[in-house]
Amino acid sequence: MPFETEENVIIYSSTTPLIQGETTFAEELYTSKNIETSDSLEENLYKYRARDDRFVIVPSENKYYDLKTESTEVIEDEMVIGPYKDAIEIIQKLAYCPFLLVDLESNSEFKIYDKDTAKDSKEIFLEEPDSVIDYNELSTKYPDIFEEYNSNLGRSRYGIITASEINKRHIKEVLYPIIAEFEKEIAQIIKNEYPKSDELTDVVGNAAERVWEQNKNNSIEVHISEFLNLSDMQKLVEDSDSLAKKCGFKTSEPSPDEPITDLSEMRKYDVDFVFEEIRTLRNKVMHANRALVKNKSEIKELDFRLQLLFTFIDLISDEFEVS
Repeated sequence: MPFETEENVIIYSSTTPLIQGETTFAEELYTSKNIETSDSLEENLYKYRARDDRFVIVPSENKYYDLKTESTEVIEDEMVIGPYKDAIEIIQKLAYCPFLLVDLESNSEFKIYDKDTAKDSKEIFLEEPDSVIDYNELSTKYPDIFEEYNSNLGRSRYGIITASEINKRHIKEVLYPIIAEFEKEIAQIIKNEYPKSDELTDVVGNAAERVWEQNKNNSIEVHISEFLNLSDMQKLVEDSDSLAKKCGFKTSEPSPDEPITDLSEMRKYDVDFVFEEIRTLRNKVMHANRALVKNKSEIKELDFRLQLLFTFIDLISDEFEVS
């Protein structure tokens, strides 16, 4: 709703991503726990100790209290994110930050209109404002409006995201399509290499062959690659230099003085490692009763597995473009 002063009409707006619904954002993950002011911190520390919490956040001072080390630390810039930071970026950041502070007002804008001009316009939202200010400027330039805005908001300006939030269902919903994309790309490479399903019936698992045979007998046949699981795909890639190369693995032997520093430089003998890492992630994503991470250190493992997925999806996509 519009806010009014004696001279101006002030309209709230927020800059939001153009694409929504395809990922999960920080505004859907954060919690409002462990947020304190400088005045309330000391008297409330006992509550956080009783809950065995690790961090208590004091955003107004740009600091946080670490209950494990009993020390006050600075909230670094990389630890602060906006409400529309997506889930993948959150995982990447949380792998190296103790927590993330979500500034829910970092995308807020307040459009200022002259009251005399606005009074003549029935569609003020379509008019160009005289000026645009952010949340902090609103607090200094229009303190009464700032107070009214916050009272209507019904929430704090800040929230936090910790390792606990990574185990929310939202994150699994984001990760599954990435894994499915990897499997689809590998299956397409296999289909291109073996156009006839009969060429693979002796080398793939019994389950894939059985389902393919059932579909063929029912006159709804698709290529057998549609029924391969990760273990089937891995075996095929391991047994074929041609497939390994098309899936992004180097088939040449590395020099002893040439350590692998880039995921895109994985060799054929790394196939087992790569597929096992992705299979581990897939199992955690697909089973509701399995946590993605059990502690903070496992977020780095999650981030690494995601980087593997992105790397090989890109490498396979490049192969399709070349061919």
